[in-house]
Amino acid sequence: FTVTGVRVLTGANFDVVNEYFVPAINGTDFDFTAVITSTPAGPVPTKLKITLKDDFNHDYEFVVPQSFNMTLN
Repeated sequence: FTVTGVRVLTGANFDVVNEYFVPAINGTDFDFTAVITSTPAGPVPTKLKITLKDDFNHDYEFVVPQSFNMTLN
């Protein structure tokens, strides 16, 4: 598989895309650029949604089941 896309999911049902950070694929790493200027009032449960492409050019979307709290550094 090749990673062709990544999205940051937030919201009560993890249905808000890239609200606080915009991800980018950088080789084998993910880079995250903040789109907010101040830290949210509390922890924001977050998940990653990754798009994979197989050798036959089929796309698969996979949501990492574990949530985490992403914060500004």
